[in-house]
Amino acid sequence: MGGEGSGEQAGHEFRGNQWTSGSAEHVAKTRMARAKEVEPVFTGDIKEIASSTGGTPKGLEFRLKSESSVLDKIQRDSIEKKISPDAAAETITDLNRYTITYPNDEQWINNVQTAQNRLKEKGYKVYMDKQKKYFNSNSNYIGYNTVMQKGKDIVEIQFHTQESYTTKEHLHKIYETFRSPKASKVEKYTAHKKMVKIWQAVKATPVKWAALSGVVI
Repeated sequence: MGGEGSGEQAGHEFRGNQWTSGSAEHVAKTRMARAKEVEPVFTGDIKEIASSTGGTPKGLEFRLKSESSVLDKIQRDSIEKKISPDAAAETITDLNRYTITYPNDEQWINNVQTAQNRLKEKGYKVYMDKQKKYFNSNSNYIGYNTVMQKGKDIVEIQFHTQESYTTKEHLHKIYETFRSPKASKVEKYTAHKKMVKIWQAVKATPVKWAALSGVVI
């Protein structure tokens, strides 16, 4: 994988605004084909672990990222960062993604840690130290996001309280505006302020979250 901003990679050459070798469409289809192949294993593991630790899997209908979203990100990153479609695809860690919620009580952190230990017993490991604690008081999002790897396959798992999950879903459209490359600075600023205000009004932060592994965002 070439570095960000590099103009060349083995077998590839960047000309104008695209790579002469390789196809973003082909890369997206190939990656999603593999994601669909391993989905039943991931889904089975998540359901079993959630059930055995008192949690609830949420949003299973979104357990696979859409191929159009994958293609858009690959095309955007390959152009902006001047990296090949393959290299751009390597940065996508949520082709398979899951959410588990637990009640917001004293046991929340124990449940999350137990779930992670159960995943490790099944052969999962944390991928590239990707464990993020979104519990900043001025944040436009609250949650614990982890990326784990089983064999060569990667899966994103979000841990929430019921309140943080419900709020996240409620704010989805505003968040889409905030992260849209087409949104103006004013639109992004307004969206951010609105999300922070709503999060601050909701008691969504889990008890004893600081003891979790990972970086605070």
